[in-house]
Amino acid sequence: MSPYIELHFLFNPDLKKRFQSGHLRKQWRKDYPQLFTAYDEVLAENQPNKHFFEWLGAVLLFQSLGFESCLKWCNNAHPEKVAKFCSLAGKELSSEVLDWAGGHPDLLLYSKDGSDWFFCEVKGGPDKLRPNQLKAAKNLHSRTGRKVYLLNLHPH
Repeated sequence: MSPYIELHFLFNPDLKKRFQSGHLRKQWRKDYPQLFTAYDEVLAENQPNKHFFEWLGAVLLFQSLGFESCLKWCNNAHPEKVAKFCSLAGKELSSEVLDWAGGHPDLLLYSKDGSDWFFCEVKGGPDKLRPNQLKAAKNLHSRTGRKVYLLNLHPH
């Protein structure tokens, strides 16, 4: 049984081209400063064929649910995002989760006041779930009691 709650969204494929060119990425960074850091923008600029689906997922979930999010929330290169997770999960649990070998979901989402939070793996294009992602999702749900969503993005 999958640990994920599945969501599906359609998107215009032209958005990906605009993101890769930098135009949409810069617009989203300006429109959603609560979702994207300067470091997120540098990563996306340095890897123009990556990160689109995670950014799109963060925007869609913010627009539809009102939840803010952290991309790369378990990466020590993002100390403010790691700190956000630690403040939500508590020191002991967050330390355990951050020590896992991998498979962490793409997004950590949380309400503005931090009273509700969950995880989301984002998939689009040919990207498929890997075994370590399934294992991490099961462990996250079991250890935190929080939902783990799978956001599938489909071009229309």
